[in-house]
Amino acid sequence: MRRLAVLLLLCAGCRHAPKGPERPEKVTVRHVSDRLEGTSLFRAELVSVWAVDNGLKDPVTVSRWHLESTLERRPLPPPAVEPELTVPPGASSEVSLRQPVDLETLFEGRIPFYGNHVASIAPEVAGQPTTSVEQTLRLPGPPALGVTALHVTKTPMSFEVDLTLSLINPNGFAVEVERFDGEVLFAGDRFAKFAVGALTLAPGKRHPVPLTLGSSIARLNGLSRAALSSTEAVSTDVKARAVIEGREIPLATGSMVWPR
Repeated sequence: MRRLAVLLLLCAGCRHAPKGPERPEKVTVRHVSDRLEGTSLFRAELVSVWAVDNGLKDPVTVSRWHLESTLERRPLPPPAVEPELTVPPGASSEVSLRQPVDLETLFEGRIPFYGNHVASIAPEVAGQPTTSVEQTLRLPGPPALGVTALHVTKTPMSFEVDLTLSLINPNGFAVEVERFDGEVLFAGDRFAKFAVGALTLAPGKRHPVPLTLGSSIARLNGLSRAALSSTEAVSTDVKARAVIEGREIPLATGSMVWPR
């Protein structure tokens, strides 16, 4: 009898156990993620991932997605290919839609660091589900220029300077710099020009660029001579350009640098 009572109690518990969430009997679509792919500062591919949830008792097939999107309120081209997706009954499947983006043309040569992406999708499927999304994307950007070290050697007739610049690649891909050149100013006075050959900037890394420069004392003004002769921080400005993918990109930095 005791065993029978336990079994009856367990069965009663089974009858009243809460049910898990049920999939609605319709087709829904939802946004999963967005990302930019590519290895160029000026062109990229926007990959948006969407999920289709099939709550029907039959499989559904989608081949037309009707994706519309903008980046900073500028319309983007439609996906290059619209893949066909078949979702079994009661299942979910994801699809990746790829849109080629000419960033240089889209932003007329002035590509921002970030872009607001708005997208809506209305696949041709039972119920005509629609959804939209808005988010901020990090766009490819040029390297940042900085000064990391300065050493000054004074001779009776000249100043010799060992200056280390840094190029910081903010992107998730390597950047090939075809040429890097410019000029260095101390206390607002042009000290010397420099030119460096090809450089490869690793993704997300700081790349040191050591320079050895010289100038005669006679051609410098009093402010720069005094600044380079002291042990105090020196006003250092660098005006440069980097040639990347055939385009000239201006770079500049200025700061007070303590000589070592």
